[in-house]
Amino acid sequence: MSRTDRQPPAATGAAPTRPGWPEIVVGLVAFLLATAVVPFFGPLGLKLEPVPFGLILTAWSGVVGLVLTFVLLSVLTPIGEEFLFRGVIANALLRYGPVIGVLASAVIFALCHGTNLALPTALVVGIIAAEIMRRSGSIWPAVVVHAVNNLGLPLFVLITGATGPA
Repeated sequence: MSRTDRQPPAATGAAPTRPGWPEIVVGLVAFLLATAVVPFFGPLGLKLEPVPFGLILTAWSGVVGLVLTFVLLSVLTPIGEEFLFRGVIANALLRYGPVIGVLASAVIFALCHGTNLALPTALVVGIIAAEIMRRSGSIWPAVVVHAVNNLGLPLFVLITGATGPA
């Protein structure tokens, strides 16, 4: 049976299909690319947490920075993080049951975002994304949830006109 012929876990009652090497490689490449490229489009040398850095990066970089921030923050980062946190970690933890799999992967996801303003949001998004992934058997709905959440940061800057630190 090929990967495309499998039914989602919600229909069969089985555990989600584990991602294969192609998905893991794509996720890691997307995550590394997003991480490696961001410092070149903003205020170099500032020691900031991810949330304020993203705001400053967007505000100081003009239209090109805004477009790159949308692509990196709302496309590449969700793909990379979802392949890692839901595709690998949540699937590994789901063998201990749905509560452990969903909550533990969400806590790990939130802690990897740091103990800052992003932690509560990351925990909620992590729980929702893990449960959606568990029920659907696919990480793509979780990627969409993550991407929509991450759209908030550049949209906030675009709408409010924030221009960097006061």
